[in-house]
Amino acid sequence: MAEMNYGHTIALAFRELAQKKPKDVAERAGVVWEAVPGRFLVPFLGGTYSVDWPVGPVRSLTGTKAPLMTQILILHYLINSKGTALSGRWISFKELPGGMIYINPFTARSLNLLLRHFGTMANRLGEAAAKVGARPLGRGDVGVVLDAFPRVPVALIIWEADDELAASGNILFDSVAADYLPTEDYAVLAQVLALQLIRLGNQVAG
Repeated sequence: MAEMNYGHTIALAFRELAQKKPKDVAERAGVVWEAVPGRFLVPFLGGTYSVDWPVGPVRSLTGTKAPLMTQILILHYLINSKGTALSGRWISFKELPGGMIYINPFTARSLNLLLRHFGTMANRLGEAAAKVGARPLGRGDVGVVLDAFPRVPVALIIWEADDELAASGNILFDSVAADYLPTEDYAVLAQVLALQLIRLGNQVAG
């Protein structure tokens, strides 16, 4: 998503959302619909955002306008959610529809970013993730699951670097992930998540 297209993308998303029945959208996405004043309340990465229907804006509950990428992800989640039950089976990004097309930017902008910052101190990743409600996964040196959206769990796994091996890891999604967001959006979501965890990790270090 080129930055110059963000505004156009948001406008198109609101246009599509306006054509849907809010109660149906809320039920499929697992979010709250408040008929008065006419808004969705959408949990996202440890916070909650208000989406005024049908034309916006998307704001935090304090009234601050959400970052552009956050707005797009939230709107696309509302539009695309099918209400499919989670399978509990994890898949990698490249197993998402067309995932191989985006695998290089996905790896560079999210997984490699996490490994650079947490590859020698995986415990700090766990501490940072706990601040957004993550729960232990039981894989790797540190493994956590957090709910990016109510029906979009994301698993983060890191094996720390040692004297012989570089740090490694993975970012995994539920096998029904394609029923909630397009594959390209999962690349953006992983980047947003990585940047937030790095910021929180720096606070832990401080």
